[in-house]
Amino acid sequence: DIDIAKPSPNLTTREGKAWLSQLHAFEVILNHVLALTAPAQHKAGLEAQEKILKDHQEVLTPAAKTTMDNWPSVFTGISVISNRITPPHRDGGGSIKDFDILASTGTHKRAILQILDAGLAFGYQPGVVVLLLGKLLQHAVPSWKGGERVCYAHFMRGNVLDRYSNTERPWVNLKDVTS
Repeated sequence: DIDIAKPSPNLTTREGKAWLSQLHAFEVILNHVLALTAPAQHKAGLEAQEKILKDHQEVLTPAAKTTMDNWPSVFTGISVISNRITPPHRDGGGSIKDFDILASTGTHKRAILQILDAGLAFGYQPGVVVLLLGKLLQHAVPSWKGGERVCYAHFMRGNVLDRYSNTERPWVNLKDVTS
């Protein structure tokens, strides 16, 4: 038996709805970033969300339907990492070809995002947005200094896109973003 895709119960609360409404403008920008850099992934995310709503209309609770109608992102999930280090890892639920978007926010003064497989390190202060093949590349934020650190990690579950979208998601190619 396969579970149907539905929103987290936390998002159907008054607080969850308020959080979603506050994210809307920020998510519109990130949706455009994905549309420009990985158009097939963006299209697949939109298709999957539309199909979930259409296919499961009769079994979604009114609160779940309202949450899905107001979900501001093309991504299937957003994790909030608050005041924690991020140990070295690869993301498990995505597809190897799909980008995650990591958005650094907060008041911290210094942080470094390490892409360990490539031997790279980037400044990761508030306002920095990174597209990352999170399942392919091991990454970490081992420390930060000078205030609160919050990361909004946007991801797409590969199994959700595979099940609810017909759009093939090939490797991003330079021609995809120059045409």
